[in-house]
Amino acid sequence: MQNSINITKTFFYITFFSMLLPLWQINIGIMISPFQIFGLIFLILFIYTIAYEKKIIVINKVAKYLILIMSMIFFVKLLSFIPALYFGTNLSDGFISQFLKGILYESFSTLLLIFMIMFIFEDKTRDKYQLINYFFVFVLISCFYQFSQLAVMLFFQIDLDSIIWPMISYNYIFENSLLDPLGGEGYIDFFRAGSFYGNPNAYAGFLILGFSMSTIFFIFSKNKKYLFLALIIFISIVLTLSRSGFLGALIILFLISIFYIKSLIKRYKKYLILVFIGLITPIIYFYEYTKILFVRLNNFDISAMFGGRYDIWSAGISVIDNNPIFGYGHNNMPQTLDYYAATAYAGRDVHNYFIESIINYGIFGFLVVVSLWFYVLSFFRVKHPISSSVSFSIIALLMMSMTTNTIVQVYIFFPLVLFFVLSIYTPNKSKSF
Repeated sequence: MQNSINITKTFFYITFFSMLLPLWQINIGIMISPFQIFGLIFLILFIYTIAYEKKIIVINKVAKYLILIMSMIFFVKLLSFIPALYFGTNLSDGFISQFLKGILYESFSTLLLIFMIMFIFEDKTRDKYQLINYFFVFVLISCFYQFSQLAVMLFFQIDLDSIIWPMISYNYIFENSLLDPLGGEGYIDFFRAGSFYGNPNAYAGFLILGFSMSTIFFIFSKNKKYLFLALIIFISIVLTLSRSGFLGALIILFLISIFYIKSLIKRYKKYLILVFIGLITPIIYFYEYTKILFVRLNNFDISAMFGGRYDIWSAGISVIDNNPIFGYGHNNMPQTLDYYAATAYAGRDVHNYFIESIINYGIFGFLVVVSLWFYVLSFFRVKHPISSSVSFSIIALLMMSMTTNTIVQVYIFFPLVLFFVLSIYTPNKSKSF
């Protein structure tokens, strides 16, 4: 059965990496992500291995409660069929179809994540930091892809996305360039690149976990490769020109300064002057970049500053006021905004994880949904690098969620949960960086 176990492990990693490539598509009338195909193969192999060997997978109490909370969240989403049916009957059939599409995806994703958690506990022989090290390699590759995107577009006017994704996808739907152009009178031409994620804000959200982990791993291990990686990730966040990304990075640095500043000063006090020079130099020499940044923040009218999101948030709050208790059903937030003028320029996305969750599930359902993050944060351990990294990332991402909903995306949600499981399963004394 060793070959079967190795094949299962292979598909575990392939599934993990493929979910980090959301622009990789298979379109056969319905949109399928490759991670769903690889994940299904992993599920079949893992369940077969367990059944064949008649294994009982032992997981600790923390993971059991984690799975219980995930199951409760899925149950809340499933129960939201009732308001979806009500509003589908009274307003539009779209409420029911949107719910069904969303809940099918949610069913598979929840089942897959639960079995990936079980796999971590079942496979006791593997290096517990292996998955994280692979994640670091992937993050580094994503950064260099972003750098390449910008370089070839700025100097050769070639859009890499229009070449790469249709080449490796099946029937890829490519309507517009995924690069967000910034240019015009008064400042230099530039592009916001989202690497493997298309949307620069989504990419910035993904990078926050990598930035938190690489920085904290450097503090614990003193290995300069993690410092090098953290600097590259920070540059990549800067190049997204994502305001939520800036906020997330600042929150990570603020939390690190609170919990680890004493040890850093004690260990690196002779380098403080270099750190000061490193901080002041960008302020002095990166005038052109700051000019672009100020253009992004040039109007302090709340609505204009947030690119119309203030108006869509107001619309979202109005939707909540109409039905605050039960919501409108899983995946139905876009439907509820169709009658508001703000969708004409802000789109059918409320750009706020909290407002979106309340619209979908109501206030009580929202409390169940966010309970997962508070449960994870309750196991924060300042002396454990993975625990600190995950906790700091969740805090930053929750703050960023006031303007995005990236925390629920599979490429962020899965790594956060899986790394948390590693933090509660890996002994504190392990130093295998």
